[in-house]
Amino acid sequence: SKVASTIGATELQNLPMITRTISGMLELLPGAAPIEPMHRSKQNVGSVSYGGSAGTNVISTVDGADNRDNAYGGPLMSYTVEGLEQFQLSTSLFNATDGRGAGAALQMVTKSGTNQLHGSVFGDERDRRLSGKDYFTKRAGTDKVPFSRQQYGGSVGGPIIRNRMFFFGAIEKVEEDTSLPVPNSSPTDAYGQLNLLVNAMKAGQIPSGLVNPNHPLFAPTPGRLVMFTVKGNAQLTNTQSVMLRYAGQRDDRDAVTVSTNNDQREPENSRIRM
Repeated sequence: SKVASTIGATELQNLPMITRTISGMLELLPGAAPIEPMHRSKQNVGSVSYGGSAGTNVISTVDGADNRDNAYGGPLMSYTVEGLEQFQLSTSLFNATDGRGAGAALQMVTKSGTNQLHGSVFGDERDRRLSGKDYFTKRAGTDKVPFSRQQYGGSVGGPIIRNRMFFFGAIEKVEEDTSLPVPNSSPTDAYGQLNLLVNAMKAGQIPSGLVNPNHPLFAPTPGRLVMFTVKGNAQLTNTQSVMLRYAGQRDDRDAVTVSTNNDQREPENSRIRM
């Protein structure tokens, strides 16, 4: 039989994570580890390596339908954790349904409505004031990188026709404001020479007001992510049923570069609509 690890709805709700994402959940499973995003379009949702691989050779399915990113590898669309019933990560000895890749197989199952009307609301907050300086920040004597993250959403499900038709919907939004440090520790850095002039001005070696001491120390890279899913189920007979699901994702991440060369090249902002 295949080797796999499964996380159900109870674990999805109660496991401690820094971010409530599918990648964050997968990082808790044996053989999985976080890696740098495989592409700029995946910065908001993250990337995961399986068994030491690059993370691109994973077959992802949602309710049995293909969800593989054929361009950059890994899952194509990310789903709100609030709308997932369970997911399973298979790492070896695949069966016929998930044997199309050499890395891992990720199977996700979304929640459905029941005869009971139920719902949920959640909210998570992370702020710069709640984090400390790491070793390198302390050694450099610089400020903490600005950081603010709000993640909130909810779900609702219930019956349309009792014992026959059901509905379920979930939505989640992530607002993250962070920055990249501007290199300024040596004369060859973007603002290194300006730092030397600022220090000389403060020491009275050059006239006051010759340079602006308030040059930027951080380059903002804000990100926004919205995920939603709507699902309807109909039990036609005791052995036959039909399901209709509509999901969407709006993923935005600004790009920034800091360079001493004025070559008029800038990285493109990431704007994804699915």
